[in-house]
Amino acid sequence: MKTVKFSKFLLIMAVGLFSIACAAKGPKGNLIYCSYAKSGSAGLGKEYCELIADKDSIPKVVVALRIGNRFGDPEIRREYPVDAAVVGELQSILAQMEVYKLNGYNLDEAITGGYAYRLYMEYDSGETVNIRWYGHGVKDKVQEAYHRIHSFFEPWRSRAEKAEDTIIGCEYVAEKVAGRGTDACMLFCETGYMPTVSINLNVDNRFRKPEIHKQEDITPEQVDELRKALTDLAVQEMGDYEKDDCLEGGTIYSVTIKYQSGRIQRLRWHSHDVDPAAEAVYDCIESFFAPWRKR
Repeated sequence: MKTVKFSKFLLIMAVGLFSIACAAKGPKGNLIYCSYAKSGSAGLGKEYCELIADKDSIPKVVVALRIGNRFGDPEIRREYPVDAAVVGELQSILAQMEVYKLNGYNLDEAITGGYAYRLYMEYDSGETVNIRWYGHGVKDKVQEAYHRIHSFFEPWRSRAEKAEDTIIGCEYVAEKVAGRGTDACMLFCETGYMPTVSINLNVDNRFRKPEIHKQEDITPEQVDELRKALTDLAVQEMGDYEKDDCLEGGTIYSVTIKYQSGRIQRLRWHSHDVDPAAEAVYDCIESFFAPWRKR
């Protein structure tokens, strides 16, 4: 009789251990979707980033910021294709943090204001992980998972924000060494002011070329054309660039771009081997100023 009871005890223990082991393994399929979302009350808008990796399609990251915001900030929506390694990296992060163990977490506190949060994952096995909260006293593990996933999407979120940053001024400079003078052309186009170009040619030229200085108002449509051309070159996402090969002669080229956010972007080189993307930006801005240079 004791042997039968002991056998039943062992069977119950085995089933329990097997269940725990199965639960600890997490989702069996491959990750095909993961997102975080933050929804503000009282017109604060919604922010979310999602990784979409459906079968037979190129994986992509979608960034959506300030959606439905009623306080003047522009909405941002951008998509970026990524490779399979990015999907694998995120799946590894989720597995290491055992985010699946938080599935079903739901906190709904009776409060006014603030933000509601959500984490959501899908796997090609059909398994899902759904985590929601709105209120105080959120579990540490839930907050850690949110911050880690939010951090994972930071590079694409930063690119999207930069891409939407409005250009309010730019300048290109060609400084010819050995006293051959400097050409500098500037555009001032801050919101609320008449856009203006400033042309300065042959400055500090030692070979008796006359200096030229002139300033002229231009139309907002002309500014928009330059902004569009630079946006097409993805200049907002380039960051700064500098290359100096310490050449004895030649010309030192530079571009400075100012943005509404206060960011200042600088591209500068004195080299024969220049990044084509930097040269394309310089050529674009130089071409914009060409009509006023010729007058």
